[in-house]
Amino acid sequence: MSVAPEPIDSLGDGLARFHAFLVGQGFGDRVDGAAARAARGRNDLGITSLEIIMLIANYMSARGVDTDGFQPEWVSRLDDVEGIVWVMAQIDRHACLA
Repeated sequence: MSVAPEPIDSLGDGLARFHAFLVGQGFGDRVDGAAARAARGRNDLGITSLEIIMLIANYMSARGVDTDGFQPEWVSRLDDVEGIVWVMAQIDRHACLA
């Protein structure tokens, strides 16, 4: 059973965490806070499909989660910001269990 991502207006801390991670990964010159808030999809942020997969893998490593835990069903969620924040929350939950 899949769970729908949260509406963009309720992303709050998750969106801030996503933007902070982007900045920490060297995307700060491409994505400012206003752009992150206004974006609906990764394309709006100038992030390619390969870049978002690499960002998620880096996020997993940063949170101490083995990248072998990358879930194939996440890929379809990585096109929009809501889905990206949802995937990051899943990784955070897994990190708390580790």
